[in-house]
Amino acid sequence: MTHLAKPAPSRASHWQVAIIFAALAVAAGVLTGKAVTYGPLGTMAVLALLGGGAIALGTFSAPWVGLSALVFVTYLRLSDVLIHYHHLPSIAKPLVGLLLGLVLLRWALRREEPRGWSLPLALIGSYALVVLLSLFFAANFSTALGAVSDFVKDGIITVLVVMLLQHREDLRKVIWAMLFAGILMGSLSVYQYFSGDFDNNFGGFAQAPVLNTVGEQNEPRIAGPIGDPNFYAQILVVLFPLALNRLFSERRTLWRLLALWASIVIVLSVVFTFSRGGFLALAVVLVALSIHHKFSLVRILSVLIIMGAILPFLPGNYTARLSTLTNFLPGRGDVRNEVSFRGRASEWMVAALMFRDHPLLGVGIRNYPEHYLDYSSRLGLDPRRENREPHSFYLEIAAESGLAGILVFTAIFAYLYRAIRTARKRFEQAGAREEAEMVVSFGLALLGYLTAALFIHAAFPRYFWLLVGIGLALPQVAESLFEREASV
Repeated sequence: MTHLAKPAPSRASHWQVAIIFAALAVAAGVLTGKAVTYGPLGTMAVLALLGGGAIALGTFSAPWVGLSALVFVTYLRLSDVLIHYHHLPSIAKPLVGLLLGLVLLRWALRREEPRGWSLPLALIGSYALVVLLSLFFAANFSTALGAVSDFVKDGIITVLVVMLLQHREDLRKVIWAMLFAGILMGSLSVYQYFSGDFDNNFGGFAQAPVLNTVGEQNEPRIAGPIGDPNFYAQILVVLFPLALNRLFSERRTLWRLLALWASIVIVLSVVFTFSRGGFLALAVVLVALSIHHKFSLVRILSVLIIMGAILPFLPGNYTARLSTLTNFLPGRGDVRNEVSFRGRASEWMVAALMFRDHPLLGVGIRNYPEHYLDYSSRLGLDPRRENREPHSFYLEIAAESGLAGILVFTAIFAYLYRAIRTARKRFEQAGAREEAEMVVSFGLALLGYLTAALFIHAAFPRYFWLLVGIGLALPQVAESLFEREASV
């Protein structure tokens, strides 16, 4: 079907835009002057209003503005940090509401109907049904109800991302929004580790709790704005293949230098988390990258140079901690001799037992900890007398939502795989090699997240649902290239 080109904006519409901007400028001046009389809080409120107004205007004319802001705020966990460390109101809720309203406004006024959102909505709705059913038999109703509330927010973000990510040029902007968040987090983490200033959390964006590293030894582990080193490593691994893609594909030197900066601080930060799961996920991503590029000598040497530059900065106990992974190999040791392995083995076995006892709908969303001690006391493997998490995304799904949850997530993973494969194929057919490689890098980023998810549960599921939204939007992003050519 041939699409007609959009008519050029009329002179009248230019005057309307000019009048709106002039009115906003006057209003901004008045508000700023008034805010001074209320001190710092008033100034911050006005800055927030002006920032929201700028995002609103930008998004109405170019959706990528709001999309990039949403991705950056979400990946940096900016709203949560402002709430917990600075006692400020949420910025995520008004931002999501604003963007959703603007999408609907563009739909109504400009007849720009967002595409591709019905499938994500169906998938989100299917899991929402599973989550709602868990309310009826959850041991802790309030916890399950909180999980329902959180999931609704995350589901809205997933669908909203699909509605906003419609064109191929916006994909690069989304990736850079994620990388800028990674540069900020990683740079703070690297500085914190080298300076040894672990008592300073840098406004909540560089947390470093004292946790177990090897045996009975404890020391600070980098945790960024997340607060847990294993989850922090997981979201950093996601960024690494995206950074390498931009390093090899950007045409301007400045952007390549930024991508190199991102690559280095991301890998160093993963190391400083002491996360074994993060290390394994990073290794899987590197192997997948090598296979995809058919062991290209230039690319492999480039990665080896980056890794070689990082080797001198490895913490003393890092290799000792990684060496404990060999305890899982036959004849190389006993996992019961390692503190964290004993607990992890108990948590996994308990999840399997919960699924065995509640195979259809599980024990209820976010209710695994409520039953943990009952099961672990029977096993006798974990001496800790405290509620624990399953420490595996997949076992968490099985234990808390049963076969119903497994089926829904299987569908989500299947559609994500199909979306990535379809988008890559369409870009290659159109000769858009750079975009095709961006899609591949996103697929590898998702692989890194899901690999790390083998060893940790979904304590911060918003990252997962953000990636789901981007992944499911990829086919329509690729299709926009053909539509644009047809309209010329």
